[in-house]
Amino acid sequence: MSSFEKKHEKDIYGRLAGFDRLIYRGYLQSFFTANGFGYFLSQENILLKDYGVYVKQTTKDLKDNIKRIVETTGCEERYLTASKTNKEEIAKQIQKKNNIEEGLICILSQVEPCYSFNVRGNRSTCKLEIRHEYRKCLHYYFYYQDREFGFMHVRLQSWFPFEIQIYFNGREYLKTQLDKEGIKYQSFDNSITWCKDMGRAQKILDKLKDKKLQDTFDAFANKINPLTDKISKILGRGYYWCLHQCEYATDILFRNRRCLEEIYPFLVEHSSLKLMGEDIFTFFGRKIVGNTQGEAVSDRKKYIQGIRVKYKLDKNSLKMYDKYSVLRIETTINNPKVFKIFKEVTRKGKQVHQWVPMGKGISNTYRYAEVSSNCNNRLLEQLSNANDKPKTIQFNKAIEKLSNSVETKLSGKSKNKRKFGKFNLLKNDTCIILNSIFNGSFLLNGFKNKDLKKCLIKEKYFTQEELKFTDRVTAKVGRIIAKLRAHKLVYKVAKSTKYYVIKSARDTISEILTFKKLYLKTA
Repeated sequence: MSSFEKKHEKDIYGRLAGFDRLIYRGYLQSFFTANGFGYFLSQENILLKDYGVYVKQTTKDLKDNIKRIVETTGCEERYLTASKTNKEEIAKQIQKKNNIEEGLICILSQVEPCYSFNVRGNRSTCKLEIRHEYRKCLHYYFYYQDREFGFMHVRLQSWFPFEIQIYFNGREYLKTQLDKEGIKYQSFDNSITWCKDMGRAQKILDKLKDKKLQDTFDAFANKINPLTDKISKILGRGYYWCLHQCEYATDILFRNRRCLEEIYPFLVEHSSLKLMGEDIFTFFGRKIVGNTQGEAVSDRKKYIQGIRVKYKLDKNSLKMYDKYSVLRIETTINNPKVFKIFKEVTRKGKQVHQWVPMGKGISNTYRYAEVSSNCNNRLLEQLSNANDKPKTIQFNKAIEKLSNSVETKLSGKSKNKRKFGKFNLLKNDTCIILNSIFNGSFLLNGFKNKDLKKCLIKEKYFTQEELKFTDRVTAKVGRIIAKLRAHKLVYKVAKSTKYYVIKSARDTISEILTFKKLYLKTA
């Protein structure tokens, strides 16, 4: 049990941790080896000049197979013209209309961009060559109500190299298994808000990380792509499956919506104002050293459903949001190579076990779960400090200093002093300035005059009349930075024009902003 759960134990019903959205992709890898696709064409006795006729016929055979599936199952087939059409919503409407409890729901098709093969002439050699190009072709979406995974879909590219994508949701899988076992539960969207047997629900979710999915995915591929057997016989292997995108969610189930609503505003302010920069690296298990690369970014967005706080690093993300009475902490892995996995590798001709960058192979699913769970738990531990009262004496002293004018020495050998005015901490303009210097991207990389100016313009700090004079705006930002330095809120890096927020001032600034937003109800 985390510190957060102990702190709010009386309001929490339970905890569920496991995969949420999972996207697997299948590739015919042999096509992408040296002249692999050329070898396949030669085994089919196809000359490069006849490539166009051959692939058109191949795609026609695939489409004919899909027509047979439609005739056999009686499912609905529909071509979509708009690229932004919500396919999942259409599939669910068809499922509800036709009262489909199990099996194929519908087949939707749409033209989408993809990578494919083409044959073009090389002007220098005057010969035809096989090229791997970006183009568009028809894609088919097979929506299922699967007996094991629940609501899911399989996407098939209708042109070589026939890439397949399989999507299912870990929470849908859980609900399907709970229904099978007759265990009562309540849900909101795809999250479980209550379950009669929480222990069993967690065990079902844990099964997914060790589940052997290769045979299951091969069965889907063989069913929708009639060319799979032929390709396997010629090239010696079929689809290679990898985990393209993984979402792992830790759900804290509160007893009711009211219990979560009472503390959620404090969690949002704490996570968006206090947890930035170095904290983000910590969440992802990274240490900041001299040569650390990667930009850590945090942002907060308000949706109709509520507020979401998100951290991003190396194309991976960590989110916090609420779903009715559930607090969800969710890690999304798009770039697994920044994480390590302990496995057997070949080094200098010998087989040894080492920590190496994690790949997207389907066999690494268990490690995705471990890494994501650790990321979620680190954020959850930090959230245990939310809503804690600041150290009153220190906080009051810091506020008192900011509320008084200060004098500092002028730069150079001059003994004269320059006086800077006080900060009116209840004034909205002051909070805009403090919010701007707290920008997530500034904590690691610092900010310059132009960076702060861009933030202040975005937050509508300047009037339209002021914005007409660019030089005056730049000068005003310079005076703001000088005032921040005088009050020891930011410092300047030697021999540069970069500024950073002073660590000791971060807590003070975050407490000021939290107080203004939560107690004075100003945004």
